[in-house]
Amino acid sequence: MLEVAVLLDLSGNRAPRGDAQRNAVQLWQDLEQSRGGGRVRVRVSVVDVGSSDGRLLIELRRAAVESRADAVIIGVPVTAATAGFSEAARVAELPILLTLPAPEPVAAPGGRWVFAMSPTPEQIARRVVQITASALDTVVVTAAGRAQEPEISA
Repeated sequence: MLEVAVLLDLSGNRAPRGDAQRNAVQLWQDLEQSRGGGRVRVRVSVVDVGSSDGRLLIELRRAAVESRADAVIIGVPVTAATAGFSEAARVAELPILLTLPAPEPVAAPGGRWVFAMSPTPEQIARRVVQITASALDTVVVTAAGRAQEPEISA
């Protein structure tokens, strides 16, 4: 059985984002259980970090040391300013998946344990600049931040 700790903001000023992620995790868990068969069973523990960076670090430590989680999913904003996160990830030595945009995880100490699903706005902007560097490519970025397919013009 795999133990997965999910750290979300379910209270505080960032709670609406956490509720949606908790629902997505529950759906994932329900789908895994309904498939059954010889698959690995997954047990998910959802923890509210209450919109607090300090509580995030405490719960990450608790997941690694007390709960003996096999992996952690973090659905709260983690920025370069989140003091101690890189060190905590290095010490925890377990896979950590960030579901919200975060700085380049590998660039920080402990980054080999951290994986990000969403690019930051800065990473998206750099990619758009790289794509549009060619004289043949144009990219239109909408207000929602979604890029359309490049068009080739003659």
